[in-house]
Amino acid sequence: PSDLPPVFNRFRDQPRFLTVETMFREILRRDLSDLTRSKIEQLKYVYEWTESLDGEEVSTLINAYNRHLT
Repeated sequence: PSDLPPVFNRFRDQPRFLTVETMFREILRRDLSDLTRSKIEQLKYVYEWTESLDGEEVSTLINAYNRHLT
């Protein structure tokens, strides 16, 4: 048992490393607006072809993953 409050204990089973591929997979499983879905699919296409994202693209991906974009 952990001495941390219960809210911290629920993260124990989460992966230690979050990959870009995992972020895309998790985001695209969600119910998104058409605009957000098309933006994320476009980012995924760019990432699959270039294996990189620029700073603005990474920011968009992180915001979508953290549910700041719907």
